[in-house]
Amino acid sequence: MLTWISLQVKLVDFGSAVVVDPSEPRPRYTLFFGTTAYAASEVLLKKPYRAPPAEVWTLGVLLSYLLTGASPFPTERDAIAGRVSLAVNASAHVPESVEQLMLRCLNPDPERRANIHEVREHPWLVGALDLPLEERIL
Repeated sequence: MLTWISLQVKLVDFGSAVVVDPSEPRPRYTLFFGTTAYAASEVLLKKPYRAPPAEVWTLGVLLSYLLTGASPFPTERDAIAGRVSLAVNASAHVPESVEQLMLRCLNPDPERRANIHEVREHPWLVGALDLPLEERIL
């Protein structure tokens, strides 16, 4: 969705959304209804998974598509193993700090994967929305 007034893009996907009680411990899920191209390694392995780490994985995949135009994983096996392969022609244009953020999001171990707070505090993102539109570049 594009907000025309501010020219901000908002990404929304409710393919695996559920209602949870925030006062309760986060549940583990066994069913997945999202898009498998964006599914975390634990989901692809059909292991019980927690939503927050799986969503951070999805952000890593989305970041790859936005910056390179391609999936970071040539095959499902690569996704399960967390073997990231950026498009050759595009990887030269992806700053190292952004690549490191992507790798943190795509760690195959959900316990070692970046959390949303780490993503939001990443130097590449901090203050990015404070810049004038014409200065928002990689």
